[in-house]
Amino acid sequence: MVLHSRKHSPTPDASQKPLYLREGRVLICGLTKDGRQFRPSDWAQRLTTAVGRFGPDRRIRLHPAVALATVDGVTCVVVDDSLETEEPEIFAFLMDFACGNGLQVDGRKWCR
Repeated sequence: MVLHSRKHSPTPDASQKPLYLREGRVLICGLTKDGRQFRPSDWAQRLTTAVGRFGPDRRIRLHPAVALATVDGVTCVVVDDSLETEEPEIFAFLMDFACGNGLQVDGRKWCR
């Protein structure tokens, strides 16, 4: 699986790699379990904005542990595993969204 992101700045230091390239991440794919594309097409932007915060300039800032990515042409949301312990409510919200909508989740077995 090849990962692509809108913001890519490769570095040799693993701790400086973009979120979508790091170990310890959960990938929520924009495909349902039966392989259909999830709608609406801007679902990932809406989801990442929903867990964002307002900055001092009153603009939404995406959560640092959540990112947008495109994997093999499919829009995805990448969630760092650290979110599960640091902000479990946000992590649960993201996983509930994925499971409730029947989305494919890579990284762990979250949905039953």
